[in-house]
Amino acid sequence: MARPRGSLLLLVLLVCHAVALLLFCKGFLLRRVVIPEYSNCSLGHFTPSQPDETGEAIPDESRTCYPYPRRFKRVLWLLIDALRYDFAEYDASLDPSPPVYRNKLPYVRDLLANRPQNARLFRFVADPPTTTMQRLKALTTGSLPTFIDIGSNFNSHEITEDSLPHQMKANGRNLTFIGDDTWLGLYEGMLTRVFDYPSLNVKDLHTVDNGVSITWDRS
Repeated sequence: MARPRGSLLLLVLLVCHAVALLLFCKGFLLRRVVIPEYSNCSLGHFTPSQPDETGEAIPDESRTCYPYPRRFKRVLWLLIDALRYDFAEYDASLDPSPPVYRNKLPYVRDLLANRPQNARLFRFVADPPTTTMQRLKALTTGSLPTFIDIGSNFNSHEITEDSLPHQMKANGRNLTFIGDDTWLGLYEGMLTRVFDYPSLNVKDLHTVDNGVSITWDRS
């Protein structure tokens, strides 16, 4: 009777293992479904005769196909990878001898103190995975990254769904990019000018930062 019991126990363990593996793959390793639709002017058409919220006529160069007029001609989006909240937060109680990573961004402190109507500091708690490619995809498309995408962090594929870069290009805007070459795998066809620097060398902490600073000073 020992052998049948042992065989039955082994069979039960194999079935439990298979069920657990199936639940893990279906519940943890989710695959994100790409939505093929793109936002377009038919969702909120902006008629030429429609005034802005102040009641004044809107200049032609500020018109878009959406209900709100364009307020700025240029936008600078500065994205700092792995910038922790406590790096940006200023804590006066730590002076005059704060830790090496605290109170080192006086520009952020000055903005919050002197221009509170134009500056805010929020604590953002990111769910894993927090690798660069997944976070860029989430920020630009508004979607949620999945663990199955981690393998693509070292070989990024072009994003074909609706995104901020796609909308800017569709509306005739130019995109100049300076920084991490991870963006090229995602939006190479959307960028007008590119100044990219290698980013996957974990021992190199300066190439991207120095490249951005030098290119910015020259432009």
